Amino acid sequence: MSPREMRDGTVDNSERDELLNCLNEWSKNTGKIRCSTLSAGSFQSHNIASKTEDENLEQRRTDARSIFLRNIPVNIPISVLEDHFRLYGTIYRVTVFTNRKNSNLGYAYIEFGEEHSADASLELNNSDLCGHKIEVTKKRTNLPGMRRKSNKIINRPV
Repeated sequence: MSPREMRDGTVDNSERDELLNCLNEWSKNTGKIRCSTLSAGSFQSHNIASKTEDENLEQRRTDARSIFLRNIPVNIPISVLEDHFRLYGTIYRVTVFTNRKNSNLGYAYIEFGEEHSADASLELNNSDLCGHKIEVTKKRTNLPGMRRKSNKIINRPV
């Protein structure tokens, strides 16, 4: 953009300066850009910027009292999963992963009320559940800004 020349021969850089100020302001706020997604038919918005320390701590606490199940039967009701793990403690949440047609993908998360309940439930690793030998492991905490693709960990653009 070329500066405008005024009648008295001076140069007006106000337009250029205004654009530079806007660009500088934008670059300062890139960590606060908001990203919008559609999830389960409802519009959700979340912050791309990293979580606060309190949110990270809460996420680690939740993950510490959660387990990951693999090779669960595709037609199993959630109540059967709850009954299978109820002996180890209070279950807060069962999350079964499904595809777009709501078919079970064969894996799930179970969140317990206490961390020791999740630790104790690891005894059920390689146990039989409706004819399937299930794998039970501790839930891992996701690394912010990382995702897995083709067995490689790659950086997610921020």
